[in-house]
This record gives sequence, C-alpha cells and structure tokens, in this order.
Amino acid sequence: MHELSLASQLVELAEESAAQAGASRVIAVRLRVGQLAGVSEEALRFAYDIATASTRLEGSRLEV
Repeated sequence: MHELSLASQLVELAEESAAQAGASRVIAVRLRVGQLAGVSEEALRFAYDIATASTRLEGSRLEV
C-alpha cells in the first residue's frame, strides 16, 4: 500500500510548510494526482486520515 507512504510524505511536507508559516493548524491540503500515478484515491484518503493523527493536520480535508 504505497498510498500510506505518499500520505506520510504529504503530511511531513505540510507540517514543514505550516511550521514555516507559523500556523498552528492546517484546515485543508490540495493535491493533484495524475492518471498514470497508479494511486487509489480512496486508499489515499484512508491513509491520509491515519497519517494526520496527532499532527496539526488532524481533522483537515484532503482535496484531490
């Protein structure tokens, strides 16, 4: 399930960006996924919820 790895990387990048911006919370993350990426949107959303637990992204929306 490489979606969990992708979600973890996405959370890490968003955490870094939020920290640099001085944000205490992230409301939404927008992501564009190409058709040839071989990513299941449903699996990515599930993995995102897991990866955001106990971070400033917890409860945020993933907009694909």
